[in-house]
Amino acid sequence: MPYLRFETADDSLDLNGVSLTGYGVEALSGVTGLGLPPVAVNWIEGAGDGATYRGERIQPRDVDIPLYVRAPDRGQLEITLARLAKILTREVMLWWVEDDGQEWGLTCHRMGGGVYAYGKDTLGETELQTIVTLRAGKPLWQARYPMSRVIVSSSAGRGLLKGTTSLSMLRLSGSTADGAILFENPGDASAYPIWTVQGPIAGDSTHSALQVTAPSGEQFIWDGVLTAGETLTIDTARARVTDQTGANRYGDLLPAPRFWPIPPKDSQATVVAFGTSAATRITATWYPRKWAVI
Repeated sequence: MPYLRFETADDSLDLNGVSLTGYGVEALSGVTGLGLPPVAVNWIEGAGDGATYRGERIQPRDVDIPLYVRAPDRGQLEITLARLAKILTREVMLWWVEDDGQEWGLTCHRMGGGVYAYGKDTLGETELQTIVTLRAGKPLWQARYPMSRVIVSSSAGRGLLKGTTSLSMLRLSGSTADGAILFENPGDASAYPIWTVQGPIAGDSTHSALQVTAPSGEQFIWDGVLTAGETLTIDTARARVTDQTGANRYGDLLPAPRFWPIPPKDSQATVVAFGTSAATRITATWYPRKWAVI
């Protein structure tokens, strides 16, 4: 059976402890907020009947978790409750753990709950029941481990990068085509990648340094210069471009960049860079995401 887990920087608490050992913390039936997140829909009303859809924005997700705490004695109940309180008084990751070991998480903060009625929800001896409400500002479930594709030096063949050394993709899985990278996204929501470029790269009078294009034609083009040992990070989710010193290099992008996401299932992107050498390395890293878990 899938189960929930609380995790902070220094503690981790599985919410199926009572089922496994007879003691601990258990998430009871009745958990809400695991399905589709709410949306705010924008409608424009004109002079005629009805309205016209103008887009939507995904809203934060609230998750209500009924909890059952059971301990062998009053002292251990106090210890378990104190541990639970410490976890929930800071930022906490809520993980959904699948039967096959896959984990999907939300970064949450407690918005309420954690109260109980003495004499009804607990007698202060060995058991306690309560409900906690968590809010996830980023409402999509994110995989614990990222996926990546890397473009590295190759000793032969025409690679994706054009320069003194031919480069090609180092495949983790899937296949490649000339000038294309195959992405795999096992989630059901789009995922925004982070592109990391290790120099050198540099354009010339007819070519920009780096061009990354989605199958749909959306693209961003970076026309700066990276020397050997310098690094560029393009965070497409935040539309942020920085170098290894943290300096803003967004201004080196050509006008109207489109920071496109990786769609679910398989897709291809085209990457071309110029002024490269054997030290050049381009990495795309992304976390698959899900709308809902079950």
